Amino acid sequence: MLTDVDLTELRATVALALEARQRGDDPFGARVVAADGRLLAEGGNLVRTTADVTAHAEIVALRALGAVAGAPELAAATMYTSAEPCAMCAAAIAWAGVGRVVFVVDAARVKTLDAPAPTWPGVPGREVLERSGRHVEHAAMLAREAEAILWP
Repeated sequence: MLTDVDLTELRATVALALEARQRGDDPFGARVVAADGRLLAEGGNLVRTTADVTAHAEIVALRALGAVAGAPELAAATMYTSAEPCAMCAAAIAWAGVGRVVFVVDAARVKTLDAPAPTWPGVPGREVLERSGRHVEHAAMLAREAEAILWP
C-alpha cells in the first residue's frame, strides 16, 4: 500500500526526469530514501550528457550512495523511480541491497512512449527485482500524470 510519502517521493523522481529531458537526456529519475525518510541519494538519466550507456537514473543514484549507507540501511531503504527499472538497473539495485522499489510508469508503457535502445534485452526489471527478493510496487495511479509531463 502506497503512502503519501511514497507519492511525494515518486513525484520528486518525475521532477528529476523532467530535468533530465530538459538537458537532452532521456526522462528518467530515481531517489534512494532511508526508512526514516532521509534522502540518501538521487539521480537523473545522464546517458547522453556523459556518453555513458550505463548512466541510467538508478545507476547514477546508486553511484551517488558511495559509502553513505551501509547494507542494513539499504535493506530497509526504498528506491523510487519515475519508470520501471531496466534489467541492468534492477540487477544493480539488487546487488546494492536496496530492499524496496517503487516506480511510476511500467516498462511496457515506456516502450510505447520512448523507443527502447535496439539492444534492449526484453527482460522486465520487475522480474529481476522480484526474483532477487525485492519488494516491488507499481504506482499506476500516477502514471498518466507522469506521462503527460515526461512524454508530452
